[in-house]
Amino acid sequence: SRNSIIFAFLRIQVNRKNALKDFISISGHFHITHLMTFSKTQLSTYMRLLRVPRGPTLNFRVRRFTHSRDIVSALKRPQTFPKQFEHAPLLVMNGFQDESIHVKLIATMFQNMFPSINVATVDLSTIKRCVLLSMDPVNGLIEFRH
Repeated sequence: SRNSIIFAFLRIQVNRKNALKDFISISGHFHITHLMTFSKTQLSTYMRLLRVPRGPTLNFRVRRFTHSRDIVSALKRPQTFPKQFEHAPLLVMNGFQDESIHVKLIATMFQNMFPSINVATVDLSTIKRCVLLSMDPVNGLIEFRH
């Protein structure tokens, strides 16, 4: 199934000899369509969203971020579900009404990362996670929460 393919892809050993092109070259075999990478320079941290194998690639500068372990440690009763990553998250998008090409491209890329959900037939017990994308139309900043 698709989930077992994703988990097999995640079990690939990553070491210093691996390059991004190595992951792109095997992504087709595992039916992976998108890669999200993070890099850090002296100036800032960057997130790159790639549609593999032929693009497009979107680059974002990360202004602020919080590690998931910091969020879990701040909770009074942290809960984790053993099978929480077996199903795709619910995608909620806000503020992407701008008709410009780059806003449409960003919205389409994120929408295509996750399978569409049929509200009439979805089993609500399978939805354990949510991805929130909210774009501020004034300054163009995008808040990304998972």
